[in-house]
Amino acid sequence: MLAYPYRTSREEKWEFIDQIKDRLLAKHGDMINAIGVYGSIGQQKDGPYSDIELHVVTKDGTSFAELEIVYPPFKLEIGVTERTKWLAKSRRVDDSWAIWYGAFIHIISLYDPEGLFDTAKKTALSLSDEQINEVMREFMIWEPYETMGKIS
Repeated sequence: MLAYPYRTSREEKWEFIDQIKDRLLAKHGDMINAIGVYGSIGQQKDGPYSDIELHVVTKDGTSFAELEIVYPPFKLEIGVTERTKWLAKSRRVDDSWAIWYGAFIHIISLYDPEGLFDTAKKTALSLSDEQINEVMREFMIWEPYETMGKIS
């Protein structure tokens, strides 16, 4: 049986996050526009078994491999998206919007000299009720009825 997950303190997580940020910048600094932490840590609701979720925004036309690993005692996820795609996603409302919306609203900047995370947050918060209601209508009304009609 694996000994995971390990119990870690907030201080231990932040020390590790700083190390990872420094390693990312040392290895890929010429490609990176911004690095932030989101999820339960970004919401400042992390617990002793919370994972660490980082998002790296790269310059357009550049990228490197995303990562999801257990690096004892931590579980680490690093997502990587190009600048233009990151900003476009902050404007998009679709059926997965509720899942990834928090990554724009509750992200703590670790490195962001251009203020990309603030720009994306403002964009995500400016989405109209009409946009959100249209997706809800499609997802909660049209999709179930269409699916049920095909099952019947």
